[in-house]
Amino acid sequence: MFDRRFEKEVRDLLVEIYGWDGTYPVLIADVLVELDRLPESWQDDQELWLLGRMLARRPGRDAFVRLGDGVAVKSGGFPESGGSRKYPALNWRTGTVLQVLDVPVTKIEAVQRKYPEAVKEIPGTRRKVLGPDQVIPVQET
Repeated sequence: MFDRRFEKEVRDLLVEIYGWDGTYPVLIADVLVELDRLPESWQDDQELWLLGRMLARRPGRDAFVRLGDGVAVKSGGFPESGGSRKYPALNWRTGTVLQVLDVPVTKIEAVQRKYPEAVKEIPGTRRKVLGPDQVIPVQET
């Protein structure tokens, strides 16, 4: 909970982090993330956070990688284990691409400015969310 007088600051922060402040309508789309085009050091991390959410996490060195909600491996993948006992690592395979569903377009555009080669919006997937369970396709020109 926040004091009402901080509403603008809180909404601005939500848009910066998640690409959406919870108000409708919101424009969303699906994206492909080419992991090899992200900073190489990220392979050594236990979790991959991008597009305002957790995309992948390895809970332990010998544990399988768990994908975030709305995330699927399109190509490539992750080995059965990675890193050390103390520092588990994702260690994705070369050529790994993740498909991420329902990302606010404002967040896609912000991340593309930073990693233009890694994040690609899937053509024809833009949708406008008018409210809970109210989604309509958007005509792209």
